[in-house]
Order: sequence, then C-alpha cells, then structure tokens
Amino acid sequence: MPDELRGILRTLAKGEGRWPLYLYGQPGTGKTCSSLALVDRVLPIRLYATVETLVQWMLGKTWQWRELENARLLVIDELGQRTEATDIEYAAVKAAADAREHQPAIYISNHPPERMRDFYDSRVFSRICSGSWYELTGPDHRMD
Repeated sequence: MPDELRGILRTLAKGEGRWPLYLYGQPGTGKTCSSLALVDRVLPIRLYATVETLVQWMLGKTWQWRELENARLLVIDELGQRTEATDIEYAAVKAAADAREHQPAIYISNHPPERMRDFYDSRVFSRICSGSWYELTGPDHRMD
C-alpha cells in the first residue's frame, strides 16, 4: 500500500484535506483493498457499497437510505463499470453523492476522474471528483 495514499487519508481524516477522495487505477491494482484497509485503520466506522448495491438500496430491496446519510464515511466502488450508466444507476449514484456532498466519502473507479463526465454528468462529476484524487498503478495483483 503506497505511503502517499496512507498520508492522504490521514490528512483527510484530520480534516486538513478536501473530501471526497477519488481513487482510480487499472483492475487489480488494489484500489478496494487499499481503501478499505486504510479506512479500517483511520476511520473504522464506515459503509461500503458498489454501484449495484446503491441501485438495490434505492429500489428499497435491502436497506434504508438514512443509514447511507448517517455513516461516518461512505465508500462507493465500481463507478463507471459499464459503457453508459443506466437511468437507475445514474439516479442511485447522484442520490448518494448528493447525500454525501459535505460528508467524507471515497469513490473508486478504474477510470481517471475526467471520464466520470462520460458516465454521469457535470453535476455528479463535481460532487464525486471535487476533492482529492489518487491513482493506484502497477500490475494486476489478482494475476500474480
């Protein structure tokens, strides 16, 4: 796990940096693993969801949105996994980003931040990419 990423999260946790954290890189570079490991050490009370989970929550199948709003830190993974966000995926990501606009969040994607405009729009882009960015690089650790 890169020391620079560890430092960024510590800075954010102290309130000295700018949330949200947008974490990106190629598949298998350790984005999810690194973010959850760091979060467990720095901000142990957190909530993790994929975009698909957000869709399920929005449809009211498994969970209430109030918990998403009240979590100390929200981690949303798998942003931009398809070539285009469906209407319900867009609505779920937008609602989550709206709910977390002034609260700590980590957004994870395989794509650089600029590409989020291709999947969502400038409003969602602004909410999820307005803070700190960090790119994880290297080989696909799953293939080792």
